[in-house]
Amino acid sequence: MAGKTSQVSQEVTSDQVIQFLEAHPNFIDQRPELLAKLKFSHQVVGATSLIERQIQVLREEQAMARQRFEHLAGNAELNQRLLEKMEKFTIELLDCRSAQPMVSRAHLLIKDLFGLQGSQILIAEAIHPDLTKGVLRCNADHVSRLVELVARRPSYLGQCPDWLQELTQLSGAATGSIALVPLALEQGAGYLLLISREEARFQNDMGSDFLSYLAALIGRLMERLE
Repeated sequence: MAGKTSQVSQEVTSDQVIQFLEAHPNFIDQRPELLAKLKFSHQVVGATSLIERQIQVLREEQAMARQRFEHLAGNAELNQRLLEKMEKFTIELLDCRSAQPMVSRAHLLIKDLFGLQGSQILIAEAIHPDLTKGVLRCNADHVSRLVELVARRPSYLGQCPDWLQELTQLSGAATGSIALVPLALEQGAGYLLLISREEARFQNDMGSDFLSYLAALIGRLMERLE
C-alpha cells in the first residue's frame, strides 16, 4: 500500500498542484498546519513572510499596469496631436482654388506641421504640365524605378537610394530617411517624397496609413483643381 501511495504521489505534477491551488485559493487558510511544513524562498529584498511577498508581487503588478496605462495615455496624446495636424493640413489644402497654390501650400505645411526636412512631388513628364513649382518631372526610366521601389509595400520607408538622391539632388548628410508614397493619380504614376534628417523617422516596419492619406489628398486635389 505504501508503494502504491508513493507511486500515485509521484504522478502528481507541479502543474496539477498549481491548477488545484488556483481552483481553491483558500486551501491553505483552511489548513493552517501546512504553513509549518511549507518552505518559501524569499529572493526579493525585504520579503520576510508570505504575506509580504504577496504584497510585493501585487505592487510590482500595479507598477507594470501603471506603466502600460501611461504608455497608452502617451499614445493617445500623440494621436490627438496628429489628428489636429491632419485636420489643419486638410482644411488649408481644401481652401486652395487651383492646383499650383495647393501644391506649394502642401510642401510648406508638411515641413511646418510634421517637422520634416522637406518634400517633393515626383510625377511622369506628361502629367499635369501646368504644375511647375514643387514638382519634379521623371522620365520613363525613373518612373520604372519608382514603381519598383514601392512594389512590395504600399509605401517605401527607409534610406534614400543613391539614384534617387541624384535625381532629386538631395544632400546625403541632410537625408537620414525618406518616405515615398503613391499619389494615386488616375493619369499615371506620381509620388509624394517626404524627407527627414533623422534615420529612425521612416523605417520599413512602420505603418504608413497617415502618409497614404496625405498623398491621396494631394493627388485628388491635383486632379480636381485646375
